[in-house]
Formats: sequence, C-alpha cells, structure tokens
Amino acid sequence: PTVLKVLLGPVVAGLSALVLYMPWDVPGEIMTRSDNFWYVPTAMSLPAESNIELSEFRPDLEALYPENPFLQEYLDPERAYRIYQLDSGGLVNHYTIGNAVAAIPLLPILNWRYRHVSNRVWRSMLITPLLAKIYAAASVALFFLVARQLARKTWQVVVLTVLFALVTPHVSSHVG
Repeated sequence: PTVLKVLLGPVVAGLSALVLYMPWDVPGEIMTRSDNFWYVPTAMSLPAESNIELSEFRPDLEALYPENPFLQEYLDPERAYRIYQLDSGGLVNHYTIGNAVAAIPLLPILNWRYRHVSNRVWRSMLITPLLAKIYAAASVALFFLVARQLARKTWQVVVLTVLFALVTPHVSSHVG
C-alpha cells in the first residue's frame, strides 16, 4: 500500500475528531487546575530561556490574583503540589516535561492566535484547552491505526474509533 493510502484513514479520523472537539473550546472559562497549568509556561520557557525555571511568570500570575484568588497558591511551593522550589530559589513544574516538549512546535501558531493577550499566564490558560483538543484528536488518529491492525473489517475500525472518540471518558478528560 502507498503511504497516502496508509495515512488517509488516520488523518481523516484525527481531523474529524478535531472538528467535533473544537466547539467545546470556551476560552477564558476553562480554568486548568492541575498538571496542565504549568506545561504551557514550561513550553514557553524552554525555547525562550533554555530552561524549565518558571519564576519569570510570577508577575503575570500575580496580576491575575484580584480576579482569581485561588491562583495565589500556584507559585507557593508550600501549598501547591504543582511546583517545586529549587535551592537556588527558582521554581520548576512538578510534572514531567513531555507535554511541554510536545507543545513547543505548536506554540508559535497558538501564541499568534492569542497575541492580543499580554499576560502570559492567561494566554497559556487559553492555549492549554486548544492543545488538549489537538492531542486528543491525534490520539484518535493513533487509535484508528491500532484498530486497523486488530479489526478484520473496515466498519469495525470505524465503529471502534467513533466509540473511542465520542463515547469513552476520553472526551470529558481530554477535550472539554
């Protein structure tokens, strides 16, 4: 089979999922409160400063406190499990940097999309749900590839992929 024939199904599945997932994007109302909070700032810090230290985001985060008081804990290693304080006083994300590294190639496009948002922390909170949808759609494409290897008939691959994309907790966990 040609490369086009091999990739056509997964690409169509992934793009279809992305089109279906995008309406769940509600910028500004989705407040990421766990491991997702720091992975976009970490991705911003890697190419800009060649490190994963996040203290440069303190002013942006502090500017958001009056409207979102719960954000105070995000740079407080005593209260937040999401961040570690280094002996040097710097701050790093508690979670692994895999998501941050994967986000780097998409950041120029997504930063451009939200170029009007000057606060980098707020911009990252708007970018994170979009990245989640892109990752979720990519996982649908990957699932299609795996299902195609396991199922005997094309309709089985399609049904399994649709179930994975729309019926499993994948939607609520990664899309919304």
